[in-house]
Amino acid sequence: MRRSRPARAALPGLSGAAVLCLLLLAGCENPAGLPDGLGDPDGNDPNVRTVAADSVEAAAFDDLTGAFLTEEGFNDFQALAGRVDDPAFGTTTALGYVDFLPPSNFPEGFLERPLREVTLQLQRRYVYGDTLASTTFDLRQVLEEWDAVSAASDTLFPVQEATIVSFEVAASDSLVEISLPDSWIADNDTTLRSSQFSNLFHGFQLQAQDGGNAVYGFSGGSTLELVSAEDTVIYRASELFSNLDRTPPAAPPADGRLRIQDGTGESIQLKVEVDALGRADINTAFIRVDADSLADPAPMGFVRPQVRELVLYGLGLATDDNPNPEPVFLASAMLDEETQTFSFGSASLTGIVQDLVLDRSGLARFIIGFPAVPPRVTPRPFADQSSIDAVSLVGPGEDGAPRAVVILIPN
Repeated sequence: MRRSRPARAALPGLSGAAVLCLLLLAGCENPAGLPDGLGDPDGNDPNVRTVAADSVEAAAFDDLTGAFLTEEGFNDFQALAGRVDDPAFGTTTALGYVDFLPPSNFPEGFLERPLREVTLQLQRRYVYGDTLASTTFDLRQVLEEWDAVSAASDTLFPVQEATIVSFEVAASDSLVEISLPDSWIADNDTTLRSSQFSNLFHGFQLQAQDGGNAVYGFSGGSTLELVSAEDTVIYRASELFSNLDRTPPAAPPADGRLRIQDGTGESIQLKVEVDALGRADINTAFIRVDADSLADPAPMGFVRPQVRELVLYGLGLATDDNPNPEPVFLASAMLDEETQTFSFGSASLTGIVQDLVLDRSGLARFIIGFPAVPPRVTPRPFADQSSIDAVSLVGPGEDGAPRAVVILIPN
């Protein structure tokens, strides 16, 4: 079982003061000193230099896909489940996990009365794939305690082999209600009513059967409804996780685009050679890349949500003392709908590019990927951090490819 590593660490080669400054400023997305009236940093201003990135390539990058109810906005987070075959991005298979907690108080006598009904209520809030057909899922019970927080998207938790019940989900469903069989209720009745429920019961796994062509998201607002002869008690979702696996298409489109998908452990890694800038004094620096929203038209009835935010990380050089440096958050960027551009900018990024120019940086390369969950490094809706949203980025050798845009301080 693979666990991802913490997402913040100092970049080797930077001074202690520089590292402190970088970490303090890492969240700054509107760096000071931006020249007034600069509408397009790729423009023709004589103080603007554009440097094409090189060594641009796709690379693996841990993606965290779980959350616990103590996370702000947990009700909008989602466990993903299903299977979708996308002609442009390949086949993505998702296994969803959900666990529950009982309320702090029960109606008098509830824990002594046998259960008559148990209903799993899944709130569906996301779909990727075919919206015109339904998908059949198998529900299985998780065998042991698991921890969604800091688990990478390729983590698997053990489940019982036997299926509890099968059920269907369609894109038109906002609430999926699954009545659990009487036999399962009888086997789990005392566990569900036990004061040790949280230690004895470990939740469910959702797995799609063959034949479906969609991945759905089920939110933290999902519940487990327990009914006895006299009372109804709601156990709320406490933990969500998505195991995700993507297989690239057998014949990827030959258009030079860089295709990455949230949740699947993918990123774009690149270097920026700044020798052409000499030892210039830098006012502001950006890393930019354009999306191509027209590259992959979807079939009729097929929904492919597009990525709206990407994150720029920095990765330090490996050293004897730190052979596996951790990525450091530098900036995030929302997609500019008009220009179809992601533009990353922060005071810490500007400082790093200045250090590259002066040959005093410990940076090995930049990484363009997805926000980490947790911790949240950008103030965006929590739900957006549990998806398989996709994006096609312009690749090397074309206008709009990954590049550094550097604004110099005039001499």
